[in-house]
Amino acid sequence: MEVFITHESALEFWRRQRRSKVACRYRPSLRKPSNESPPISGLRQKEAWGLSLPLDVMVSSLEARRSSKAVRPHVCSKALPDACFLNAGGGLYVSSPEFCFFQMAHVYPLAKLIELGLELCGSYSLSSKAHEGAAEGAIEQALYNLPKLTSANKLKAFCARLEEWPGHRKAMNALRYIVDGSASPMESILAILLTLPYRYGGYGFPMPELNGRIDPIKGMKPFSGRGFYRGDLVWREARVVAEYNSDLEHADPRSMAQDAIRRSDLALCGFTEVTVTKEQLKSMMLLDKVARQIAKKLRKQLRYENPGFFKACRKLRSMLL
Repeated sequence: MEVFITHESALEFWRRQRRSKVACRYRPSLRKPSNESPPISGLRQKEAWGLSLPLDVMVSSLEARRSSKAVRPHVCSKALPDACFLNAGGGLYVSSPEFCFFQMAHVYPLAKLIELGLELCGSYSLSSKAHEGAAEGAIEQALYNLPKLTSANKLKAFCARLEEWPGHRKAMNALRYIVDGSASPMESILAILLTLPYRYGGYGFPMPELNGRIDPIKGMKPFSGRGFYRGDLVWREARVVAEYNSDLEHADPRSMAQDAIRRSDLALCGFTEVTVTKEQLKSMMLLDKVARQIAKKLRKQLRYENPGFFKACRKLRSMLL
């Protein structure tokens, strides 16, 4: 039995694999979905490889599109580019991370698609069933310091090959706001809130580097106790860093002292650090003040119009937070 899993089932597969921290290398496959529906009894017997039911599967004809409690088929009659699926063994073929991202353009609104892209290109993973629960719960279950599944360049190269496919425009639009390097869900959310255009509820800032490296300037002594720093969101030309710190309100004296040393070191390099707390990120009004502070450093004049902007902002926040 060969089964080609796609969409949310493929996303769940990759999140499970990533969170297992077991290094697995799956070979690209030239095999393509058949025009026969996967045998439902076989899926139940194998418990769908530990994935949630119904299982999203790809078939190549309308005749094979037979839904059930175990299977949710997706018909694709187009010629698939090579390496869309990876061989996971045991008759299971799974959409590559790049193909999975493209498929989710049919499911997710733009902001959620960007959030997914930042996760795939970052070093963290949400829970394997994040799409089923509240955003806050999924964030609390995130795991960190993981190898990235793909890169922004790989996503762009793959999506460019599917120019004639439905969802291409949304995927390419989302990729304008996706870069490598996000280390946490809240960093990704902060980046989205600050960079999306006004019409989507963002502040229209240029895309920063995520976890960009900052070294001592020439002729400067090494940083206190370390060779370099990383900033959550770095606008290098403007010499400004936005740092998300969820624990600032409860920081101990030693942590506060280290933060002060960091700000001093960065200031000597010409960087201004703007700290964003959990309370600020979750408050539309407080984040607006932070955005104005960053905008001043970026020499960007905020020109959004109310009440339209705040209506779009509330909608955006409801998707992300």
